[in-house]
Amino acid sequence: MFCPKCGKKLNDGSLFCDNCGIRLDSSNTNVSYNVPGQERGNNGMSIAGLALSIVSCFITFWGVVAILGIVFSCIGLSKPLPNGKKNRLAIAGLIIGIISICYTYIYLLVIMKQL
Repeated sequence: MFCPKCGKKLNDGSLFCDNCGIRLDSSNTNVSYNVPGQERGNNGMSIAGLALSIVSCFITFWGVVAILGIVFSCIGLSKPLPNGKKNRLAIAGLIIGIISICYTYIYLLVIMKQL
C-alpha cells in the first residue's frame, strides 16, 4: 500500500502516513496513482547498460566496457517494466554493445596483422 498524497510505501493497515501525516481511511487507500520513480518505465540497469555501451564506442579496453554494457542491458531486459512496455533502452544498449565488441575485435585483428 502506498500513500495517496506523497507516494511513500506504507505498512498494510496503517491509519496515518509516517511521511506526510495524512489520515488513511477506506475512501483513499484504493486510489490508483503512479509510484514515484516508475512513471517513465525504465530501470537503472537499462540506463547503465546503454551508457556503458555508448562509452565502449569511444573507450574500448579490449571490449571489457562493451561486455559490461551487454551484461547490464541483459539484466535490465530481465526486469519487467511497470507499464508492460518493452525496455527500449536495454535493447539499444545490447545492440550498441554488440556492435562495439565486433568493431573492437576487428580493429584488434587488423592491428595484429600489421605487427
